[in-house]
Amino acid sequence: MITTQKTCSASEAVIAALRPYVELLTVGSATCGKPVGGRVRSFRDQSYYVISFQAALPGEVAYFHGLAADCPAEDDLRHDLGDPEESSLKVALQALRDGGCGGTAAAGASH
Repeated sequence: MITTQKTCSASEAVIAALRPYVELLTVGSATCGKPVGGRVRSFRDQSYYVISFQAALPGEVAYFHGLAADCPAEDDLRHDLGDPEESSLKVALQALRDGGCGGTAAAGASH
């Protein structure tokens, strides 16, 4: 999965929930760290967003500082989404070819 610091909440829960059951690599940067959710509550003429739960996922501690990326890569805005030269996608494709990320593949170096 490709992640950035804007990968939050439900996306983080999907990553954390899948990890115990499937081989999963994250490519990019650490996620934003939002393992909580809530509901809108109203009182008189005011509405409040109240945090009402914290995600409790197998094998994960509270990830308020985000989930670290397994394969670091830049969020490359110079290329269109889906362009194999876009940094995150390039590193992800390399990791698929190599069976993981390590060495120069994790740094996004071209081969």
